[in-house]
Amino acid sequence: MSDVSDLLTKNQTLCLISDRLSAENAILRDDLAAVTAERDRMREALKLVISDIIDYERANKLYPNPGKQHCWQSVRDALVLLEGVTEPASPWRDIESAPKDMKILVAGKKDDGTDYQEVCKYFDAANCWPIVFMHGYLAPTHWMHLQEPPR
Repeated sequence: MSDVSDLLTKNQTLCLISDRLSAENAILRDDLAAVTAERDRMREALKLVISDIIDYERANKLYPNPGKQHCWQSVRDALVLLEGVTEPASPWRDIESAPKDMKILVAGKKDDGTDYQEVCKYFDAANCWPIVFMHGYLAPTHWMHLQEPPR
């Protein structure tokens, strides 16, 4: 009996760790989305700074020196890094990959063609998602982890 108890405790611990990692992944996705949203604004701001510096140098007949070359290279490097920031992947995944041991957000279509999103957990006894028992709801097609509640 002790072995079973130990296994259950370990399983619960693993579930807690998995839930925590899912929450941390959601936070990282949110952070990446925020960075991505600022990418274009930052790129345009850098281009304006470059343009202003070039105009100033031309107007004042200043020529690049080694110190300025280093600064220019830093600006070019920043632009290259900004180009590397990509849109985050959608958090929605195919329903076949959904975990069946925790509550998740599922999405699909209703009979009338409208979309739905519902929180549910796989129903092992019926071998299906319980959402199909609701009138007019078709089986879910996608899922994502639940987000951390606000604090």
